[in-house]
Amino acid sequence: MNKQVLIFGASGGLGYELLKIFVSKNYKVIATGSNKVSINKSKKKFKFSTVDWNICDFKKEFQVIKVIDKYFSKKNNPDIVIICSAVSRYDGLRKLSYKDLVDDFKINLFSNIIINKQVQKKKIKNKKVLIISIGSSSSYNGFQNTISYCSSKHGLLGAVRSINAECNKDKIFNTCVSMGSMQTNMGKKVKNQNYKYFIKPEKIAKYIYEISSSDAEAYVEDIFFKRSKF
Repeated sequence: MNKQVLIFGASGGLGYELLKIFVSKNYKVIATGSNKVSINKSKKKFKFSTVDWNICDFKKEFQVIKVIDKYFSKKNNPDIVIICSAVSRYDGLRKLSYKDLVDDFKINLFSNIIINKQVQKKKIKNKKVLIISIGSSSSYNGFQNTISYCSSKHGLLGAVRSINAECNKDKIFNTCVSMGSMQTNMGKKVKNQNYKYFIKPEKIAKYIYEISSSDAEAYVEDIFFKRSKF
């Protein structure tokens, strides 16, 4: 049986590159988008008939649980879960609302924790599952006027370390892959930086594949790809 990968937020720039790699490696690929519009656009763009698409809006906990329950069972489950979904905004204390803060944390952090919780409940008992979360340079640093994004990404790195301390015994291993700004639609929103020097998402996708396919008696807990040009 081919290995399986579940990619949350597969309609974005990095998700697209991950889809290409895992399909080319003959994985069974399960993908999510936040709504029907984004999924239909992705289907036209990706043209991978073998990809199983699902709706999953990270602001709605029941949709996250529904996807995990659908693909994880006592007899079968994905080998790898990659969480690409994220939201960033320019806020600052004067503009930031409580609702925006809650929504950003739901997407960037809370959903990752819920995914781990459901995987622990549903997965095959002795099967190893690798869960890869996409962090950011904001997982390590704070930047002006991006309070909700930086704080939620800080929290993500802390959550990955805490979950590993608790769940490694259950053969659930979490990796946080962080990087500087990438040449994606999200990257285009970054202010006061040179987009042409941003990291190409296909290069990060290759590293993620290498991390996910390693058969070493070890795992990567967190890794940070810093930009070499500015």
